[in-house]
Amino acid sequence: MALLCASTAGAEIATEAPGPATPRAAVEVNVLWPFVGISELKTLLPMGRGRSLRSELLVGAYLDYAQILREDKGKTFILALMLGYRQFFTRGLHAELAVDLGLRHETGHPGDGATLNDVYVRAWPMLGYQFEVSPTVYVNARGGGGILVYRQTHAEEEKKVVPAADINVGFRF
Repeated sequence: MALLCASTAGAEIATEAPGPATPRAAVEVNVLWPFVGISELKTLLPMGRGRSLRSELLVGAYLDYAQILREDKGKTFILALMLGYRQFFTRGLHAELAVDLGLRHETGHPGDGATLNDVYVRAWPMLGYQFEVSPTVYVNARGGGGILVYRQTHAEEEKKVVPAADINVGFRF
């Protein structure tokens, strides 16, 4: 953003350095679930120009290889692209809707021992709070649920709604 500065020699153009009111892109990583085998890696791109009612476009990856949580199923993993939108309301309070679209792979399916490769889509509506630790680091806590939108095979076996909560650490650049 350019500001016009008056001087005796005439008008000069000065640039304003990014400050706390200037939205910046960030990367975010989930720190609550990797120990059980679930990771979310995100890039957040600011939309709009100010901090009031700011929003971010979310692009990332969802990796679920939590074998210890799936003892009643075969060996399963999910690799998915994550797309979403985060809307801030006041201070750090925000709502987010992300969608995972990817591949669900299962070997040794119970009952028939089949190997399944499914297209998998799950929506994640979440509410959260983002605490600014410094101008470049923040912590984000969220809660909500996962809603199964589509699973190519054996969809009746998949939980339609699952509760979810997580903690993320973000770094702005």
